[in-house]
Amino acid sequence: MTTQFLESNCEECPSLSKTCHECISMPGCAWCKNETFLGSRCDTVESLTITGCYSYENPMPIFETPKFQRLRRIINVLTYDDDDDNDDDEHYEEKHSPRNSSFWMDTFKLGEPHRFTVKVRQALNYPVDLYYLMDLSYSMGDDLTNLKRLAEALGDSLKTTTRRAKLGFGSFVDKPILPYIDITSSAIDEPCRGCEKAYSFRNVHPLHNDVNEFATKINDVSVSGNLDMPEGTFDAVMQVSVCNEQIGWRKKARKLLLVTTDASTHIQGDGRIGGVFTPNDGACHIDEYGVYNQSHLYDYPSVAFLNEKLVKNNIIPIFAVPSSSREVYNRLSVLIQGARTATLSTDSRNVVGIIQHIYNEITETVEIAHDAPKNLQLKITANCGDDVRDENSKVCSGINLGREVTFEIEITAQGCMPDGATNQSFNIYPIGLDEQLTVHVDVYCECTCENIRELNSDSCTDGNGTLSCGTCDCNHGRYGDYCECDGNNLGDILDTSACKSNNQTDVICSGRGECICGECRCQEKLDGENFYGSYCECSNKSCPIYNGEVCGGTDRGECKCDGGRVSRCSCKPGYSGHSCDCLTSDDTCISPQTGLICNAKGTCKCGSCSCSSSKFYGQFCESCVTEDCTECDLHVDCIKCNIFEVGLSKDECAMCSQIIKEVPVLPDDNTTSFRKCSYIDDDECTVLFSYSKAEINNTIVIYVNPVPKCSSTKKTGLPILALIIGISMGIVLLGVIFIILFRTYTWYLDKKEYEQLIQEQKNVQWQKSDNPLYKQGNPNFQESNVR
Repeated sequence: MTTQFLESNCEECPSLSKTCHECISMPGCAWCKNETFLGSRCDTVESLTITGCYSYENPMPIFETPKFQRLRRIINVLTYDDDDDNDDDEHYEEKHSPRNSSFWMDTFKLGEPHRFTVKVRQALNYPVDLYYLMDLSYSMGDDLTNLKRLAEALGDSLKTTTRRAKLGFGSFVDKPILPYIDITSSAIDEPCRGCEKAYSFRNVHPLHNDVNEFATKINDVSVSGNLDMPEGTFDAVMQVSVCNEQIGWRKKARKLLLVTTDASTHIQGDGRIGGVFTPNDGACHIDEYGVYNQSHLYDYPSVAFLNEKLVKNNIIPIFAVPSSSREVYNRLSVLIQGARTATLSTDSRNVVGIIQHIYNEITETVEIAHDAPKNLQLKITANCGDDVRDENSKVCSGINLGREVTFEIEITAQGCMPDGATNQSFNIYPIGLDEQLTVHVDVYCECTCENIRELNSDSCTDGNGTLSCGTCDCNHGRYGDYCECDGNNLGDILDTSACKSNNQTDVICSGRGECICGECRCQEKLDGENFYGSYCECSNKSCPIYNGEVCGGTDRGECKCDGGRVSRCSCKPGYSGHSCDCLTSDDTCISPQTGLICNAKGTCKCGSCSCSSSKFYGQFCESCVTEDCTECDLHVDCIKCNIFEVGLSKDECAMCSQIIKEVPVLPDDNTTSFRKCSYIDDDECTVLFSYSKAEINNTIVIYVNPVPKCSSTKKTGLPILALIIGISMGIVLLGVIFIILFRTYTWYLDKKEYEQLIQEQKNVQWQKSDNPLYKQGNPNFQESNVR
């Protein structure tokens, strides 16, 4: 066993801590014991030292105690390699019991992690106890028939894995009461043809190494019957788990419980259906006949309770069920430590293969667990060899017998025990084995200086308090850090009005300090933050932040309280802005090429160039995003003001750093390093110039031809603008004329059609005529002579 102390990341120390033990409960925090220390007593050792504290309480982990030195020789939790043919269990346990199985970790401070390693090596020829627990309800008849046939093969298969194998057999049905079974007189003794009387659980054959006897006992059993589908599986598993003597479990053995069933199981609360209300007591109730005789008195156990008993007795359950029930038992296995599930064929023909497969899987797997209390946090990392390191894993798979694996254990105390106890212990153990490593931890929750108390100390203002750990515990009627305040008058003690910024608030000292003797005593440090002011209203960290620092850092400004009791940045010369983020000088905006501020393409704001056009960019607006922009454009403004006296003002022109010369002919590019450039002036003429950089001081030298070259249009004096306007007006005039002609033509056509209509109306002749189909009626009526 080896241990290694880990440095912890210091969290924020509680500067308002009133006691030493409250302070040291935080990782990395120490308590200053100096009587005259005025700063925050709870801080890191480094901070306390800087602020003048020379005596502090800072518990450090101690591993070199004599007890630990004696026990640190522990290397392996499990190293049982036995080639002895002696099968006597007492001989085996006496020879192989671990000698040292615990160690101490002293002065264990809260929040600080500690690490040690546990090495585990799987044993060769380790004893195995296999108890076969079978559902013998009527539907399992075919399975029982096959088990009788395979009993000897099952035992022989297990014997090939280890010489120290024992086999046992038990069966279960359900609680022998309504509504689980039929209790009528005709069915209670023989619930089905050829069936025996129903029972909850029966220990048919305790664990034994005689395979033939195992097979004989199985041949003597018969199936039984019940009414409902779920079985009393949990009742049976509980009895097998807790009846160690009756079942025959060995202490030093790998204990396997094979449960075969074709149905789901009753759970806690199902017993109420049959009038059973008493919770399962987790005790052994097997009578002299091997029968669980109190199932009618106790309810089915819960999953958690069953898991507790299985873990306590290091039993690994294996649920062999048909595919129809596999999902239920898969979920159940997640809740039970170390449990496995396997798919059982409809008649249990594959049970031998299941046992062999599960046994190999278990023996090739090393999984460790622990029972640490809630205030201790454990992080386990498995190192399974071959550079296979799995963080937050407690399992190594595919491990051959005799191979060693390592687990790194990191322990962190998250708090003290509720009862105030400091000594704690817990176990680390491989699942399914009766081996464990007990770790004793002495959690440091108290300060040694708190045991030293100086009554009526002079350090507490004329003996008005008890001095302990550098602070005063004031006598009755006194208060203050040094018991300097007289509080015999209850009204004076409770009067905090002088510590409130106004009458409209109930907050004392702005919530950042204490009211002592009618004055605010501000917190001096909280994560480097200091409060000050009559009411602790100001803070050195409440001002705006620039570049990750308050007021841009001490080089730029300081955070101060103004007249309105508001923290504001007081900027130093050369800086301005709410957070002192702006430079008042334009020096950082002057282009090294032209000497102009932002190359005359922008303005200087807060020490940075803000380009006037979106096409310019760069630190000095020296770059351009369009194709017609070149480096030549940087020099145009200086040429205009120096040669043609236009553009920049005299002051701005004086800042131009280039050397500008007038020449009638520019240097030839082929013979010099000058670069030819040009630009169009306001008269649409082209100005030619060339420039080069001097080799000595990198000064820009510019040669300018002062005579612009103008186009022929410019020479004839014909203004281009007038030409454009004339053409535009001509086009407009032609459009107007076309519209007038079109409207005149349409008017003429309309006039002709109208005149024709009037003429046709005048030429129409109308005459009166009757409808040729109309016949005039006869108005005469002749009376008939018929009477």
